Amino acid sequence: MKIVYSYDEGDGLMEQLTIFECEEASPLAEEEMVFQIGDDVKIRKVQEEEPLDPEDFYYLKDFSNKKGIILSAKTNSQGKVCYEVGFDRDVKGYFYSGDLILL
Repeated sequence: MKIVYSYDEGDGLMEQLTIFECEEASPLAEEEMVFQIGDDVKIRKVQEEEPLDPEDFYYLKDFSNKKGIILSAKTNSQGKVCYEVGFDRDVKGYFYSGDLILL
């Protein structure tokens, strides 16, 4: 999971974007998805020694072993399939298929 920032020259501020706000994300057909909308999933446990960017490591660590439901799936601008997962209390996260375990 990459965290992306957008710089607005108008006000000089940077804002964090979700993977669905990255350039043109496009919806997927069902046959292109590893997981389906409504599937119950768990976020995999991240290992300390994994070669991840710090942003990716701490993002995954925050969601490690949490259970949620697939809300949507899209392809980001790099062609990677991204899943929006809903958790308790209206919390949402964005993950690649390798970060998810089907329950």
